[in-house]
Amino acid sequence: MLVLATLIGYPGMYLWFWAWRDSGVAPLLWGPVSFVLLGLTLICGTILWSWTRDRVALAEQSLDERERQVRDHVYVIGYQIIGVAVTIALAIVGLVAVLGDGRVVLTWER
Repeated sequence: MLVLATLIGYPGMYLWFWAWRDSGVAPLLWGPVSFVLLGLTLICGTILWSWTRDRVALAEQSLDERERQVRDHVYVIGYQIIGVAVTIALAIVGLVAVLGDGRVVLTWER
């Protein structure tokens, strides 16, 4: 739950702004809701950091062989997920840059 709250808080602030901007909700309500969402990310992120800060250190000597193998496996999977996420994000940015507002930005013609 903490991980989800950490990951949802900051993007939720942007979604809240997008939804609030096009609605009739009072302007006074925008700030407190945004601070709650941003605070959710900061507080939950700090809790996660304090709980996990020394558990995945590569120099950790107190782990047995099985725990070291699990840690190494998690590192590999984590980097694969990050690689896929970065690739998808770059593809989206590229598509938006090329097809952004309906006009063609890149062409073969001079």
